[in-house]
Amino acid sequence: MHLPVLWLAVLLVALFPQFSTSLSNNGLTTAVEWDEYSFFILGNRTFIQSGEFHMWRLPVPCLWRDIVQKVKAAGLNAISVYFHWGMTNPRQGEVDLTGINDFRPLLRKKRGSGLSRGLVPSSEICTGGIPGHVAWLPGNPPWNPYNGELRSNDTFYQNAWQDYWTSVITLIAKNQITQGGPIILLQIENEYYNGAGQNEYVSSLRSRAVDLGVVIPTFVNDAGEFSNLLGTTDLYGFDAYPFSASNCGNANPSVWRPIVTTWGDYFDTVAPTQPHFFPEFQGGSADNWGNVGGYATCREFVNTQFQRVFYHQMWASGATAENYYMFYGGTTWAQLPYSQGYTSYDYGAPVDEQRMLTEKHGELKLQSLFLRSFKDFYTTDLVDIDDTSISDLYVTHLQNPLSGASFYIFRHNDATANTTFQFSYPLGQPTIASSSWGGYANYVDVGASTPFLISGPYLVRNAFLNGDGNLALWGDVDTSTDIQIFGSGSLVSVQWNSSPINIEQISPAVWTAFIPFTAPSPSIVLPDLESASTVWRFRDSLPDIQSDFDGSAMVPADQTTTTSVFPPYYGGPWILYADMYGFHAGNLLWRGTFIQGGYIEQLGWA
Repeated sequence: MHLPVLWLAVLLVALFPQFSTSLSNNGLTTAVEWDEYSFFILGNRTFIQSGEFHMWRLPVPCLWRDIVQKVKAAGLNAISVYFHWGMTNPRQGEVDLTGINDFRPLLRKKRGSGLSRGLVPSSEICTGGIPGHVAWLPGNPPWNPYNGELRSNDTFYQNAWQDYWTSVITLIAKNQITQGGPIILLQIENEYYNGAGQNEYVSSLRSRAVDLGVVIPTFVNDAGEFSNLLGTTDLYGFDAYPFSASNCGNANPSVWRPIVTTWGDYFDTVAPTQPHFFPEFQGGSADNWGNVGGYATCREFVNTQFQRVFYHQMWASGATAENYYMFYGGTTWAQLPYSQGYTSYDYGAPVDEQRMLTEKHGELKLQSLFLRSFKDFYTTDLVDIDDTSISDLYVTHLQNPLSGASFYIFRHNDATANTTFQFSYPLGQPTIASSSWGGYANYVDVGASTPFLISGPYLVRNAFLNGDGNLALWGDVDTSTDIQIFGSGSLVSVQWNSSPINIEQISPAVWTAFIPFTAPSPSIVLPDLESASTVWRFRDSLPDIQSDFDGSAMVPADQTTTTSVFPPYYGGPWILYADMYGFHAGNLLWRGTFIQGGYIEQLGWA
């Protein structure tokens, strides 16, 4: 068992000199600004906590609201979404922004903040999400992601992304925070590298986005502490997967990697005037084919103890903007998985593939309550790191330069340690505010305008308090549940899912109520498959193999030359690469006839 990081918030009563910091922006809008500490959204200093969700991994738009509500219930204030280039732009000249490619229903459900990802390949989907018609562009070799034609300023590729970029960016521009929408940041590229034609390519994407009306800040996400693509966008961030982002099904949950302590110094070196920003921080891990434990092992590996240790270490490094990848993983449907992946993309995330809450969701809520309660934490300087005063103890001391509020973060020196010990640590003579959060895992903060906490239900999805003291709650329970409501306001009545419930005031600021639970009665009637009246029908699923099949509608495979650097294994004359005929994904069927007088010993097909 790995012990959680211990937190102790300390408020210093001494007076501090006047402190001021200048704000930066991209010169296009003041709606989203920043200083070296944190972001300002519409003038309000904000600690960004975001969760990653991919619409196309839950291809039922009416269910997106469920995920958004669970993001909010975890206390997060933003959500990050990928666009899938291959699904949006499946053929050259064709862009489809309808159905699951239309993210506007998600925007209507997300009234807080949002981060959008533009031309962002993903490592767990086929071709990284790049359409087949783009992946098959001529080049030497066309598949090289670093120094080849793809993801460069080569003319072929520059032309290839124009249709997609123009359509998606135009939609994003209309839904920016400056237009009354929720989008506050736009990611231009992901986990890419410096190189000839590559930095220029990223700059071109950013310039084109501005031409299309984007005024919100843009950013890139580096694959680590590599200083890639600095200066190509307005902001810089990098991702961190302390426990690896793949193959978690074979992991040993009892073996941890060392805690990273270089994040803060690295940010101060490469991006000293902006917040410490993690566009991707490990929220789980991807699994591969054939692994022993599957996603159950992944969730045990990247568990609540991981969240406490590594998320608190991230905060200790000065981070004030973080996106947890993934918050909800979902399902990689049909032909979308990459070669080592499989259909489930559960990811061991806080919300599992079936959209059920896990313990990790509750831990996020605890951490969010801390951040919401201590806004002084949004602006801190590193005072000291002490790993010598007490054996086996690593202490980070942060301090708000304006208020003087100090925060001490305690953890084991060794991430793999599981010992319990008591210690005393000198904190000077401050006034100490501390609390035990063990009972708060089932609480939801309705918000500053409706200052109530609700304890008990499995999930509180929404809440509304009118001026007469009538509180309406919407949510889920999985058993008959006692609830408690805490708040300083006046409470006259409570509704649960539009039905009144009786409340009892047990103290000036505490009410109790009871929510009954009735399990729904299933109305599914299974057919009797053995009945004589059951009529079975079948249809030939492969009529193509019949000699009399009419194949005139099939595309002739008659090409004899290719731009691929890989020649056919068996010579020619015909080239049978499906991409040459416009087929880039899915199951393919080739049909051919030949005349052979004798026994066939071998048939070469490539």
